[in-house]
Amino acid sequence: MMTEKTKKILFWTLLVLGFALSLGALICEIISDCSDVLPESDMYRAIIVLGWSIVWSGAYFETISTKQLENGPGCFIAFCLIFMVFLPLTWLSQIEHFTAPVVTVLAISAVLTIVNVVLAYKKSRQIKAIIEENEKNQV
Repeated sequence: MMTEKTKKILFWTLLVLGFALSLGALICEIISDCSDVLPESDMYRAIIVLGWSIVWSGAYFETISTKQLENGPGCFIAFCLIFMVFLPLTWLSQIEHFTAPVVTVLAISAVLTIVNVVLAYKKSRQIKAIIEENEKNQV
């Protein structure tokens, strides 16, 4: 078992790393659209998807909050699936040329997303177990 300190460090490390990748690629994407400083590339969109997958890898290590316990596991898993799977699809739909580096980054993102879906399901089961334990203690 990991300690809470280790979970917190992993959460913040993966969160900052993923957002930095996504934000950096988004800035490059905007600059390439607005000027000729950077060439247009589909790699920026693929890196945004990769960064988003890394962010959701870190979300597993976040401690379970009371709000998650109030909303229940169904709300948690629905929220995760919408933002984990459907939001990156908007960036994927804009990719025009699937070159080898783009496909490699997208394959890594797909593997991370599959792992994240399994981890989100596991966390929803943890939330359900905590809720059931709290109900037994109240009775």
